[in-house]
Amino acid sequence: MEETMSNPSGSIHRIEFPCSVLKRIEDHVRTCYPEEACGVLLGYDANGGLITVTEFLPIKNTADQPLHAFTLHPAEWTSVVLTRPDLVGLFHSHPHTPPEPSAKDLAELEAFGSLLRIYAIGTPFRVSDGFRLKLATYEVTMPDHSGSIGHLNDNAGPAAPSPAHCRAQRYHLQPVPYASLK
Repeated sequence: MEETMSNPSGSIHRIEFPCSVLKRIEDHVRTCYPEEACGVLLGYDANGGLITVTEFLPIKNTADQPLHAFTLHPAEWTSVVLTRPDLVGLFHSHPHTPPEPSAKDLAELEAFGSLLRIYAIGTPFRVSDGFRLKLATYEVTMPDHSGSIGHLNDNAGPAAPSPAHCRAQRYHLQPVPYASLK
Protein backbone atom coordinates (compact mmCIF):
# COMPACT_ATOMS: atom_id res chain seq x y z
CA MET A 1 0.00 0.00 0.00
CA GLU A 2 1.17 3.49 -0.85
CA GLU A 3 2.28 5.77 1.98
CA THR A 4 -0.01 8.72 2.73
CA MET A 5 1.69 12.06 2.19
CA SER A 6 1.18 15.14 4.31
CA ASN A 7 -1.32 17.49 2.73
CA PRO A 8 -1.17 20.94 4.33
CA SER A 9 -3.55 22.54 1.82
CA GLY A 10 -6.48 20.46 3.08
CA SER A 11 -7.28 19.10 -0.36
CA ILE A 12 -7.82 15.43 -1.07
CA HIS A 13 -4.89 13.66 -2.70
CA ARG A 14 -6.33 10.13 -2.74
CA ILE A 15 -9.54 8.17 -2.23
CA GLU A 16 -9.42 4.57 -1.03
CA PHE A 17 -12.04 1.91 -1.74
CA PRO A 18 -11.99 -1.62 -0.33
CA CYS A 19 -12.42 -4.19 -3.12
CA SER A 20 -15.74 -5.23 -1.56
CA VAL A 21 -17.12 -1.69 -2.01
CA LEU A 22 -15.94 -1.50 -5.63
CA LYS A 23 -17.58 -4.88 -6.28
CA ARG A 24 -20.87 -3.66 -4.77
CA ILE A 25 -20.78 -0.57 -7.02
CA GLU A 26 -19.98 -2.70 -10.07
CA ASP A 27 -22.82 -5.13 -9.23
CA HIS A 28 -25.27 -2.24 -8.87
CA VAL A 29 -24.21 -0.77 -12.23
CA ARG A 30 -24.63 -4.21 -13.85
CA THR A 31 -28.11 -4.60 -12.33
CA CYS A 32 -29.25 -1.16 -13.53
CA TYR A 33 -27.69 -1.34 -17.01
CA PRO A 34 -28.59 0.13 -19.53
CA GLU A 35 -29.97 2.78 -17.17
CA GLU A 36 -27.81 5.04 -15.02
CA ALA A 37 -27.12 3.67 -11.55
CA CYS A 38 -26.68 5.90 -8.52
CA GLY A 39 -25.93 5.74 -4.82
CA VAL A 40 -24.01 7.26 -1.96
CA LEU A 41 -20.50 6.71 -0.69
CA LEU A 42 -20.05 6.43 3.06
CA GLY A 43 -16.73 6.65 4.85
CA TYR A 44 -14.41 9.03 6.60
CA ASP A 45 -11.78 11.68 6.07
CA ALA A 46 -8.55 10.26 7.48
CA ASN A 47 -6.93 13.73 7.40
CA GLY A 48 -3.80 14.36 5.43
CA GLY A 49 -5.81 14.40 2.21
CA LEU A 50 -7.08 10.81 2.33
CA ILE A 51 -10.76 9.82 2.09
CA THR A 52 -11.59 6.18 2.85
CA VAL A 53 -14.89 4.88 1.47
CA THR A 54 -16.22 2.09 3.68
CA GLU A 55 -19.66 1.47 2.18
CA PHE A 56 -21.77 2.01 -0.94
CA LEU A 57 -25.54 2.38 -0.58
CA PRO A 58 -27.50 2.10 -3.84
CA ILE A 59 -30.29 4.64 -4.26
CA LYS A 60 -33.11 4.21 -6.75
CA ASN A 61 -32.82 6.33 -9.91
CA THR A 62 -36.17 8.12 -10.40
CA ALA A 63 -35.17 10.20 -13.44
CA ASP A 64 -37.76 10.60 -16.21
CA GLN A 65 -35.12 9.42 -18.71
CA PRO A 66 -32.93 7.01 -16.69
CA LEU A 67 -31.01 5.91 -19.80
CA HIS A 68 -29.36 9.35 -19.88
CA ALA A 69 -29.81 10.88 -16.42
CA PHE A 70 -30.12 10.14 -12.74
CA THR A 71 -32.28 11.58 -10.00
CA LEU A 72 -31.81 10.28 -6.49
CA HIS A 73 -35.03 8.89 -5.00
CA PRO A 74 -36.08 11.82 -2.75
CA ALA A 75 -37.06 9.79 0.35
CA GLU A 76 -33.97 7.55 0.17
CA TRP A 77 -31.65 10.54 -0.35
CA THR A 78 -33.26 12.54 2.46
CA SER A 79 -32.97 9.57 4.83
CA VAL A 80 -29.23 9.24 4.11
CA VAL A 81 -28.61 12.97 4.54
CA LEU A 82 -30.47 13.05 7.86
CA THR A 83 -29.21 9.79 9.38
CA ARG A 84 -25.72 9.12 8.02
CA PRO A 85 -23.02 11.44 9.33
CA ASP A 86 -20.52 9.29 7.40
CA LEU A 87 -21.83 10.52 4.02
CA VAL A 88 -18.73 11.49 2.01
CA GLY A 89 -19.84 11.28 -1.58
CA LEU A 90 -22.04 10.37 -4.48
CA PHE A 91 -21.67 7.83 -7.27
CA HIS A 92 -23.51 7.47 -10.56
CA SER A 93 -22.84 5.70 -13.82
CA HIS A 94 -22.55 6.86 -17.40
CA PRO A 95 -23.58 3.67 -19.23
CA HIS A 96 -22.81 5.02 -22.71
CA THR A 97 -20.27 7.82 -22.25
CA PRO A 98 -16.89 8.24 -20.52
CA PRO A 99 -16.82 8.69 -16.72
CA GLU A 100 -16.45 12.46 -16.93
CA PRO A 101 -18.84 15.00 -15.43
CA SER A 102 -21.42 16.23 -17.92
CA ALA A 103 -22.73 19.79 -17.98
CA LYS A 104 -25.91 18.43 -16.36
CA ASP A 105 -23.91 16.70 -13.61
CA LEU A 106 -22.16 19.98 -12.80
CA ALA A 107 -25.38 22.00 -12.88
CA GLU A 108 -27.15 19.55 -10.55
CA LEU A 109 -24.18 19.56 -8.17
CA GLU A 110 -25.39 22.99 -7.05
CA ALA A 111 -28.30 21.32 -5.23
CA PHE A 112 -26.19 19.11 -2.94
CA GLY A 113 -22.49 19.92 -3.42
CA SER A 114 -22.14 21.28 0.11
CA LEU A 115 -23.00 17.82 1.50
CA LEU A 116 -20.23 16.02 -0.39
CA ARG A 117 -16.45 15.69 -0.28
CA ILE A 118 -16.14 13.34 -3.26
CA TYR A 119 -17.97 12.44 -6.46
CA ALA A 120 -17.45 9.28 -8.51
CA ILE A 121 -18.61 8.33 -12.00
CA GLY A 122 -18.34 4.86 -13.51
CA THR A 123 -18.62 3.61 -17.07
CA PRO A 124 -19.21 -0.11 -17.67
CA PHE A 125 -17.33 -2.02 -20.36
CA ARG A 126 -17.25 -5.64 -21.42
CA VAL A 127 -14.20 -7.86 -21.06
CA SER A 128 -13.67 -11.51 -22.00
CA ASP A 129 -14.73 -12.77 -18.57
CA GLY A 130 -17.71 -10.43 -18.15
CA PHE A 131 -18.01 -6.84 -17.09
CA ARG A 132 -15.75 -4.19 -15.56
CA LEU A 133 -16.20 -0.60 -14.48
CA LYS A 134 -13.95 2.32 -15.41
CA LEU A 135 -14.13 4.62 -12.41
CA ALA A 136 -13.23 8.31 -12.21
CA THR A 137 -13.11 10.05 -8.83
CA TYR A 138 -13.28 13.74 -8.01
CA GLU A 139 -13.06 16.12 -5.08
CA VAL A 140 -15.98 18.53 -4.71
CA THR A 141 -14.58 22.06 -4.45
CA MET A 142 -15.92 25.57 -4.63
CA PRO A 143 -14.17 28.80 -5.57
CA ASP A 144 -13.88 31.40 -2.85
CA HIS A 145 -14.68 35.07 -3.56
CA SER A 146 -11.12 35.70 -4.75
CA GLY A 147 -11.57 33.25 -7.62
CA SER A 148 -9.23 30.58 -6.26
CA ILE A 149 -10.50 27.11 -5.51
CA GLY A 150 -11.42 26.46 -1.88
CA HIS A 151 -12.06 23.06 -0.37
CA LEU A 152 -15.25 22.13 1.39
CA ASN A 153 -15.69 20.85 4.93
CA ASP A 154 -12.38 22.09 6.30
CA ASN A 155 -12.42 23.79 9.69
CA ALA A 156 -12.20 27.34 8.41
CA GLY A 157 -14.39 26.71 5.37
CA PRO A 158 -14.21 28.66 2.16
CA ALA A 159 -14.99 32.34 2.17
CA ALA A 160 -18.61 33.26 1.45
CA PRO A 161 -19.21 33.63 -2.28
CA SER A 162 -19.64 37.10 -3.65
CA PRO A 163 -22.93 38.02 -5.36
CA ALA A 164 -21.22 37.53 -8.74
CA HIS A 165 -20.39 33.92 -7.83
CA CYS A 166 -23.97 33.29 -6.74
CA ARG A 167 -24.96 33.67 -10.38
CA ALA A 168 -22.17 31.40 -11.59
CA GLN A 169 -21.53 27.75 -10.94
CA ARG A 170 -20.28 27.42 -7.38
CA TYR A 171 -19.11 23.80 -7.19
CA HIS A 172 -16.38 22.18 -9.22
CA LEU A 173 -15.02 18.66 -9.55
CA GLN A 174 -11.26 18.23 -9.36
CA PRO A 175 -9.88 14.82 -10.44
CA VAL A 176 -8.35 12.78 -7.61
CA PRO A 177 -6.73 9.34 -7.93
CA TYR A 178 -8.22 6.37 -6.11
CA ALA A 179 -6.76 3.15 -4.79
CA SER A 180 -8.36 -0.25 -4.41
CA LEU A 181 -7.68 -1.90 -1.04
CA LYS A 182 -7.63 -5.67 -0.64
